[in-house]
Amino acid sequence: RPLTALSRLESMAQPFSQTVDLYDCTKQVLESHSAQSAARRLTVTLNDCHPVIQGNGDMLGILLDNLIKNALNYASVGTEVDIVLTDNGASQLLIENQCQDISDQQWQLITQRFYRVPGSHGDGSGLGMSIVQRICELHSAQLSVGRRATGDGYSARVQFAPTKSRDTGLLAAG
Repeated sequence: RPLTALSRLESMAQPFSQTVDLYDCTKQVLESHSAQSAARRLTVTLNDCHPVIQGNGDMLGILLDNLIKNALNYASVGTEVDIVLTDNGASQLLIENQCQDISDQQWQLITQRFYRVPGSHGDGSGLGMSIVQRICELHSAQLSVGRRATGDGYSARVQFAPTKSRDTGLLAAG
């Protein structure tokens, strides 16, 4: 399935015109992973912010699914996974958890195709983060992955390009 998704993404490079509410999309993905959260005794928080971006809803669903699934899979049992959406002209998604630390070199490789952190559990193919990276590129968004600001855990940040006003074509003000 990840190879099929990656193949489809490689053939797409046109601008997207769907209006996507990131909160609604994130909430839907979270609901699909509720059993996983419960089994690992994770507390998942999502703030009530509704950034709306132009994009492809299916692709953004895949992006969110991969980021959330990783955050849940690798979070330390019984901890929190925080999802923060912001909208101040340029929309942003931030997903953080407490997890086992990995090296700086491993953080640098994490978005490469077929890369899996040595010792990772589960049956992943190492394509999830490269798919996320490609979807970000197609949506003119910037992905950054690394430790949280506290110096530990996991942090994935997607910074979307500023949205254009539907009425004037000008960039929306913050």
